[in-house]
Amino acid sequence: MVVSTSELTMAMDGRLCIKATARTQYIIRDNMSREFIYRIWSIKEKKYIMTGSLYGVEGVAHLTGCFNRAEHIIEEYTGLKDINLNKIFEGDILDFTARYKQKGNVPVIYYGGSFGCIITDDSDFREFWNLSHIVQQYYPKIVGTIYDNE
Repeated sequence: MVVSTSELTMAMDGRLCIKATARTQYIIRDNMSREFIYRIWSIKEKKYIMTGSLYGVEGVAHLTGCFNRAEHIIEEYTGLKDINLNKIFEGDILDFTARYKQKGNVPVIYYGGSFGCIITDDSDFREFWNLSHIVQQYYPKIVGTIYDNE
């Protein structure tokens, strides 16, 4: 994806400013694309205040505005869905069982250039698993978000 500096900028006061324009271009490899959807968590209000898209996804509001990173957390849609066809965002909590490895809930994180989860086995060995592997092999279910207990 190519985003011009007029579309995604960092304001001098630390705010992330997002502006969708007609000049936005996509670079699509191997005919693959996904919806770029974001949800905004308000630290002060302790709730999601907006879900939106930069690129006009059908049924999703345009995401335009400035969000102070000290007051808001921006989470990205991973492009994948859970067993109930709910969109999986970074920060969601997934429930699945992976044989002798993971039993129980794990958060979705962005690490090393991809979305995934830290899986812990019975001997407390931890490793990062790519989210697409988890979705294809273990059919996870979204059971909440990392902010549910705040």
